[in-house]
Amino acid sequence: MISNSIQKGFTVIEVLVASMILFISIALVASIFQTNSRLTESGRNTVKRAFDQFFIAQQVKETLRVLPFQTDGQGIWSGYEYQWQIIDTKRSNTRQGIDEDTGLYSTTGRELFLRIILVQTDSHAFEFNYLTWQ
Repeated sequence: MISNSIQKGFTVIEVLVASMILFISIALVASIFQTNSRLTESGRNTVKRAFDQFFIAQQVKETLRVLPFQTDGQGIWSGYEYQWQIIDTKRSNTRQGIDEDTGLYSTTGRELFLRIILVQTDSHAFEFNYLTWQ
């Protein structure tokens, strides 16, 4: 006897192939999400470090405005303790000229100072330049 019943549904092979496609898709999405999370955290840390460096530099500059001959110091910013020191100073006299009475070069006026400052925190170090008149 021949059965004329039509079977409905998927074969085992079709279910396995569909399952594999689903699992691979889920693995790819999870990998992309994990990579995105790491990159977001890295970007957040970079922005915070740049923000902190800017304000630490401003504090050091303010210290040097008030105490222009200080060569090192320390401070606290946003919970970070930091130490700073001037590692190099370049000077330039901006008003050089010939003295009309003596005929010699004279240096009058203020000097221009370029200070290279090293700042060290617990986690990193950075340098910045500070240009001032004295």
